Amino acid sequence: MPYKVYITDALVCGHKNLNTSDKVYQLFTREAGMLWVTAQSVRMEKSKHRYALQDFSHIRVSLVRGKGGWRIVSSEVQDNLYYTTSNRYTRATVRNVLRLLRRVVRGEEAHAGLFDDVMHGFAHLGVVADTPLETVLMLRIMYALGYVPAAAHYDAVLAENYEYTTVEALTSDALTACKTTLTQAIAHSQL
Repeated sequence: MPYKVYITDALVCGHKNLNTSDKVYQLFTREAGMLWVTAQSVRMEKSKHRYALQDFSHIRVSLVRGKGGWRIVSSEVQDNLYYTTSNRYTRATVRNVLRLLRRVVRGEEAHAGLFDDVMHGFAHLGVVADTPLETVLMLRIMYALGYVPAAAHYDAVLAENYEYTTVEALTSDALTACKTTLTQAIAHSQL
């Protein structure tokens, strides 16, 4: 009986070495949430997946679920968010957002809206100011996962079709409220 192949977009959030030449990757996928997937022989020089499966990459990946868990069948790199950014502040934003995703997204539950929102935010890296974008994107992640309640101070930031180009128009009070709420949510989540 053949295995069903799942094709999805994913962000490579991290990896661990396994055995001699294998790796286990943590992927935030559009259709299946946060997954741990195995890639066989990916550390060998002849591996086809070697360059697509780098940390911070946006990839199109084909997966199968077997007895031992998820396995990568094929992968195609769309973009490496870390290396295509223009300065160290935008690279830090990419790193911090993916680190937050690793901490708060749990299990194999589809988060298509959250994935699209994160990718939409990353598309505006370098176009708008870095610090407010990082804060707003992280606050929207925490809100989508239920860690943050809606509040009048930053209600416009949590709108469903929020446009990240308006981040620079945030008042200092709204930005301060976003930062305070984000800090409290991360502390209260105990993750």
